[in-house]
Amino acid sequence: MIYYFSGTGNSEWAAKRLGRITGEEALSITDLMKEGKRPKPIKSKENLGIVFPIYAWSAPKIVMDFIEQLDVASDAFVYSVCTCGENFGDVFGWLRKKLPVSSCYSLRMPNNYVLGFDVDSETLANEKISEAKEQIEKIGDSIKNKKAEEIIAKGSMAKLKTNFIGTMFRKYSRDTKFYAEDSCTSCGICEKYCPVGNIAIENKKPVWKHNCIQCCSCINRCPVKAIQYGKGTKARGRYVMKQQN
Repeated sequence: MIYYFSGTGNSEWAAKRLGRITGEEALSITDLMKEGKRPKPIKSKENLGIVFPIYAWSAPKIVMDFIEQLDVASDAFVYSVCTCGENFGDVFGWLRKKLPVSSCYSLRMPNNYVLGFDVDSETLANEKISEAKEQIEKIGDSIKNKKAEEIIAKGSMAKLKTNFIGTMFRKYSRDTKFYAEDSCTSCGICEKYCPVGNIAIENKKPVWKHNCIQCCSCINRCPVKAIQYGKGTKARGRYVMKQQN
């Protein structure tokens, strides 16, 4: 079983691709949480994969909440794959305190955090995806053989970034700077894809309800680039994973 969380498609792509290699089903954490369903217990010797993106060198809150619901046998084979633009911090150190993780991997993918900086160039994004395809093949083979290993790019000051900056990010992330320009078409895509139900269309425009995890799904998925965050995003690009193979 593979559970994944994804804002703009990177982790979904990785989880489903990994599922095809290993023959395991990939299920969306967002869908399960919205439907109020609890994950099935992971029994002795069974496999459990957790795939999610890194937010400020830490796990998204929705992933943290989901992991608290898991019932995993101590001798299950548990592995995790985390996607991120560059460095991953010590998120796996945190995860090992919650689950009996046997293997962990970091997967470098295109940036989507347009609130802080521009997205990768198309050339760099394609390079990252091409490298990720090769890496997932290797990860899949290791998982099928239940190989215990750790292949991650922590970066400098990993524990500090995860334990302090990550905590501050979750605590102080706000959605008050989001707004929709007059070019908004009221299509409802932002509302549909918000993983935590934080957006509602009111008076033909999106309204943010202050439960944001800053996954950047809304701003990246807007088909007319009407959603902005403060003054910095208008000139920046947008990114959603479009490759399906």
